[in-house]
Amino acid sequence: MEQLKEFRNKLAYSDNGTGNVFVLLHGYLESKEMWSDLAAELSKNYRVICPDLPGHGKSPFEGNEVSMEIAAKAVENLLNSLSIEKCVLIGHSMGGYIALAFAELFPERLCGFGLFHSHPNADSDEKKASRMLEIGMIANGKKAEIVETNIPRLFANFNLSRLSKQVEKWKSVAFVTPDSGIIASLRGMASRKDRNFVLSQLNVPSILIFGKSDNLIPKEIGIELKNKHSHLQVVWLENSGHLGMIEEPNQARLAITSFLLAVFSRA
Repeated sequence: MEQLKEFRNKLAYSDNGTGNVFVLLHGYLESKEMWSDLAAELSKNYRVICPDLPGHGKSPFEGNEVSMEIAAKAVENLLNSLSIEKCVLIGHSMGGYIALAFAELFPERLCGFGLFHSHPNADSDEKKASRMLEIGMIANGKKAEIVETNIPRLFANFNLSRLSKQVEKWKSVAFVTPDSGIIASLRGMASRKDRNFVLSQLNVPSILIFGKSDNLIPKEIGIELKNKHSHLQVVWLENSGHLGMIEEPNQARLAITSFLLAVFSRA
């Protein structure tokens, strides 16, 4: 566990509302602002905390690799600094990988868990090669190519025109993400292990939320995970790609609100 000491900075974060605690982790090339609209609604009934993950937004990172364990420890440090003992934790995309590492390392801190357009599988060899290619492009000053390619793919193809302003907004966020943070995150995602065993061992209410038109997570993966982890609640967003909080905000909010009500009614 020596590597968990590498992140020395406190995460930047937003903290709104009072009551039971709900923590949302954003994805790769994003920031805590990805959750702004959803957090504003949920903070009417809960305390909602959204950190900038290491190397993203306003949270710096100085190492060569943000392992999922390092990021999970940073989230735990944030909870400790806020005197929060337990929370519901949901992670989007890369944030889901970090949430899984957190669930493995600190299961006693959870009262509910969720993956939002994410999964527990390790990278395939093809995906690892793709991440290494992106690292090379960043090192050669080609971040713009990555942003112009990756951000539109987060949206379902049929939503690109309708949500063109959001596409441009998140391109601008990706453009200002530090190169060092992008590279360190890519290395961390490529080296992460399979954590299906974490989902199998969860003993708190848990939810998987998928988009039916996700360009990054094929529907077949969602179906496979639903069958493998039949004890988990699975929600499909009918008209979303990889960004249900933007593409179908009302449906995403209803799914999460219903989940939170179920979690906290058990307390």
